[in-house]
Amino acid sequence: MKRGRGFSLIELVIIIVVLSLGLVGLTALFGQTVGSVDTNDRIGVAAQAAQRCAEHVLARRRVDSAVGYAGVASGLCAALPAYAGFTATDSVVAYAGAGCPGGANCKQVTVTASDGSTSRSLHLLVVDY
Repeated sequence: MKRGRGFSLIELVIIIVVLSLGLVGLTALFGQTVGSVDTNDRIGVAAQAAQRCAEHVLARRRVDSAVGYAGVASGLCAALPAYAGFTATDSVVAYAGAGCPGGANCKQVTVTASDGSTSRSLHLLVVDY
């Protein structure tokens, strides 16, 4: 009797099951990767929106040089339109910590951009000599 040189039906079914399990694992990994890319994109946009607001705060000195950096007040970013769905807010508090040079008037500005699910903050130290 001549024996064939192929796979039996049971061997083929086992190979199909093993490959299917591997593909299911790869599909789950792909789903997580796509979610991570979307989250990273949202974080990048939030950082851009916060930077836009921070630049607006720093431009205040050029617009009104008599005010100076120490005259910066909260709410400057309220006039800016939303950036890609992110709104930016700024808060200003007096600062007298180690980073403030002696005899200078310093304020710490915190800029936060958020769309409800993702947010990023920037901290600025403005000094008026």
